[in-house]
Amino acid sequence: MEKIKNFLIVGAAFFLLTIMPWWLMTAGAALYKYVDKKGTVHFTDRYESIPKEYRDQVKTIREEPKPQSPAPPAEEKEKKREDEPAARERVIKVREADRKELEAVRDKMEAEAKKLKAFEEKEKQIEELRKEIEDKQKEARSLRTNWMVHDRNTIIRLNAEIEALNKQIKSIQNELEEGK
Repeated sequence: MEKIKNFLIVGAAFFLLTIMPWWLMTAGAALYKYVDKKGTVHFTDRYESIPKEYRDQVKTIREEPKPQSPAPPAEEKEKKREDEPAARERVIKVREADRKELEAVRDKMEAEAKKLKAFEEKEKQIEELRKEIEDKQKEARSLRTNWMVHDRNTIIRLNAEIEALNKQIKSIQNELEEGK
């Protein structure tokens, strides 16, 4: 589940950083459609590439943005110059907000990766403890055939060690449950 969540976060970040700016840049271009003598439909973004005989039937699919008046008065130029620092500041603020958002996503992904690594380490530790318990149980079973005092003491010691290992496993499992 976490892997899917991480994949979606990375995919969204990739889309926002690569596909979205490209799409926004191309969104302003005009797109034209015409049909030639053979009935083939053609699409182009350059009006000058359309043969003159087909220009009367051209359909504009997406309008090209209209340019502003060719020469704005001096007052407007001054106003634009006054607006330029404000526009730059807005762009800087937006970029800063995007950077912070990306850093937050990166930090969250790193935290999730650390959490996953800790979880995997604890699972590995549990497996090692279970193997140790299994080895001690095998040793205890081999001693039960001989009922000498030494063997009984060894069996008692092994059973105590097995119980301590089981307690360790339970405490690690409780940590894992709390961490989820």
